[in-house]
Amino acid sequence: MSIYTCLEALRSFSYYCLIKAFFKLIYLIYRINRLIRKTTTFTAINLKIMKNILTLTMILLFTGIVYGQQKLSPLLDFGNVKGTLASVRENIKSAVTKNNFNLIGEYQVAGKSNLYVLVFSNNDLIELTTRDEKSGLLAAAFKVALIQDDNVVNVSTTTPEYTFLGFLRNNYDKHKSLLKKEEQEFINVVKSVTSSPVPFGGSLSESKLKDYRYMVSMPYFKDFVELATFPSFNEGLKIIQANLTAGKGSTRQVYKLTAPNVAVFGVGLSDQAIGEAHFLPIIGEKHIAALPYEIFLIDNKAYILHGRFRFAFYWPDLKMGTFMKIVSTPGDVKNQLKGLTIK
Repeated sequence: MSIYTCLEALRSFSYYCLIKAFFKLIYLIYRINRLIRKTTTFTAINLKIMKNILTLTMILLFTGIVYGQQKLSPLLDFGNVKGTLASVRENIKSAVTKNNFNLIGEYQVAGKSNLYVLVFSNNDLIELTTRDEKSGLLAAAFKVALIQDDNVVNVSTTTPEYTFLGFLRNNYDKHKSLLKKEEQEFINVVKSVTSSPVPFGGSLSESKLKDYRYMVSMPYFKDFVELATFPSFNEGLKIIQANLTAGKGSTRQVYKLTAPNVAVFGVGLSDQAIGEAHFLPIIGEKHIAALPYEIFLIDNKAYILHGRFRFAFYWPDLKMGTFMKIVSTPGDVKNQLKGLTIK
């Protein structure tokens, strides 16, 4: 049994003990209330002290349950590797594709030669993420970012569990053991050609991720932006694919994932004025593993995640002042991707 598995088991057992203690406390309160009603030996002062003790105990238990949750970061930094971007890229591609994952896409981000993203997936991820909701397919892409700086390349990835919790939400718990297995295989193989990962980019609790929004009045995961309605799923797929092949609106197809009546396209936004080259220098190129942005087709409707959700989700530690500098970006992204739905 791995250390990782042992820690997971210990954390689960701790939650169990806290919850069990909480219900025992509820039962104790019930018994004390019955006792108080049956006897007059309790003075008013004793009763007040008893109530204060019970209240404090409940607060401490509740705090333990809430703050005992694991916090996750959106990204993992695997450190720097000596070499050229091309050599590191090929080493990672070779290692990952030999271990149950397929390379489904890659691209140069923002048109910069020192920024590169690789995207991997497999059939197990596609099947697991779409068991409950078709939109779960958005979580089936594992991404590796490469950033060249002189003679070293920094390697980072998205944190799969962070994405699972945000995109699958409560459905993640149903398939957690299988999804964690996929995640651990991916992390281990990237680590085999780099170094041990360090989380970065902010941190959120599991419960917060399942119901994430940046702040009050901001959108949740399920607040999809609808772009178009087609006569059928196949017609929509055909139109989007044709527009991406043609590079319409300075876009490019990075990857494509499909399952019954659902498709996800990862789309590079190449417009220098309003695309990646515009917003990345403002919010941080270190987070490029969060790209590319997606357009997805469910049945006969095309959607995107709301920009005010998606940018905040993968850049959760940014201040409102920084986000205000890209206030037009969610609308710009919507317009660029909506163009892919027009015949």
